[in-house]
Order: sequence, then C-alpha cells, then structure tokens
Amino acid sequence: MTKMRRATLALLALTLSFGATAASANAANGSVSASAILVSQTPQSHSHSDLSDFGVRIVPGSEINLVSSQSRLPIKIRNDYETDVRVFVWTQPDSLWITMPNATEVTVPAMTTITATVPIEAISNGDSRINVYLTSFTGVRLGTSKWMQIHVERDIEPAILAAFFVVIGTLGVIGGRRMVRRRRGASQ
Repeated sequence: MTKMRRATLALLALTLSFGATAASANAANGSVSASAILVSQTPQSHSHSDLSDFGVRIVPGSEINLVSSQSRLPIKIRNDYETDVRVFVWTQPDSLWITMPNATEVTVPAMTTITATVPIEAISNGDSRINVYLTSFTGVRLGTSKWMQIHVERDIEPAILAAFFVVIGTLGVIGGRRMVRRRRGASQ
C-alpha cells in the first residue's frame, strides 16, 4: 500500500469516525486525542471456561494508526476479579522511532474492562510493534504479554489540517462571491 493511499484512507477514516470517536474518547478520558489515533475494533470472543482467560489481562486489539507526533496509546485491560486491582502497564517498542514510558500505573475496577492510555511520541514514520504486559506492584507478571501493531504517519496531521483549512477557505470565498452577486442583482 502506498503512502498516499494510506494517507487518504487515514483521512477518510478520521472524517467518518471523528464525531463518535471524539465523544466517546472525551467522555472516557479527557486526554485522548481523537485526531491523533484511529483504532479499528474487531469483535473479540471471550470464553470463561478456560482458566487462563480469567484474572487481570490485556485484551488484544487491532492495528493502530498513529497520525500525530504525540498522542496516547489505548490499551484495553480486563479485570475478572470482584475487587479493584492496581497494576503497572509495561510497554516495550521494538523500534527506535517510538518513545514511551516503560511503565504506567493503572487502577482497574472490579469486573470491568477499561482503556488505559499510555503517552507515546513518534520520531519517524513506519510500522512497529509494541510488547505490552502487566505486573503487580511486587513485580509479578499478570497474564501473558501481547504484541500491538502500530503504523506511524506522524507528518500527516499538519497536511490534514492544511487541507481542511483550504477547503473551508475556498467555500468561504465562493459563498462570499455568490452573496455579492445576489445583492448586486437585487439592487438593480
């Protein structure tokens, strides 16, 4: 897939999902930027008959497109216990063009799934994977580690904003000219 096609698809997905994504992101966590991350969710089936699925774990997601130089990476965490659990979310990118803190503290309410957000900064464009795992405060690993796929296009956000302002400016000029023509026609 070419860079232009990826940029076009990212712009299309951003414009189509901006309203719902911004409303849910702002309601859940005021610091999530809807313009910075596009996530396409796929339904996950959970089976509680397997004991390895029970406890505190990371819920796998789909590929993430980062279209900004700085944002917050969403990580879904499931707590099947009947009490709140405080954990560390550890992140280890496999590339040097992504920087993020090693560990972030998160409190997961009982019997819920939350979306923890971890700050992320992109230095360059490209595809990368991030190893994510949970530990207790004593350092004991909880569940298995998961790999998250991420595609970084950090320079696309200014281009999207510039294109948006050009479209708005063009519509303003066309509307202004039309108004002037109507007023001149009505006065004659």
